[in-house]
Amino acid sequence: MATLEKKKELADWLMALENEDILNKIVDLKNKSTLDLENKFKNGLEIENFRSEIKERIKNYSSRK
Repeated sequence: MATLEKKKELADWLMALENEDILNKIVDLKNKSTLDLENKFKNGLEIENFRSEIKERIKNYSSRK
């Protein structure tokens, strides 16, 4: 089944759905799967810290097998 067909089938099913508990669970799932990039990266590494971390990781990779 193509993606567009799946979306249409789900949309039709949701429009006919009357069970409030199931609707709330679907909304919770949607909210959990939505990326909030502003908050996710708020405490991220600054560019110099990032570079240092990457350089350190590369140094720690074993080039010998």
